[in-house]
Amino acid sequence: MKRLLILIVTFGFIILSYNYYLPKDSITTNVFKVDNGFGYSLISQNRILIKQEFIPVIQDQKPFCLEEDAQKTANLVKEKLLNNERPTVTLVELKRILIDFNCVNLH
Repeated sequence: MKRLLILIVTFGFIILSYNYYLPKDSITTNVFKVDNGFGYSLISQNRILIKQEFIPVIQDQKPFCLEEDAQKTANLVKEKLLNNERPTVTLVELKRILIDFNCVNLH
């Protein structure tokens, strides 16, 4: 868990640095199927900025239960990037956008 947090923070700083060179309308989202669920990616200028194959902030690496949940989260992260914010997501934010955690047994 600690390694994952360090990786997310480091990756966030890289994205923030790169974000200053992004045309604001050039980020697209892509939802894709993974084993037992869905993930998402954010793409700009034919480069993958973020590829997220599991729900962020939960302990186990579990994919999103629903395609719509992956899309809502991708949209949230995209908005953060466009606003020059860190692309990290909190559990509170995921609950606020009504992500379904039923398939991951979140306590």
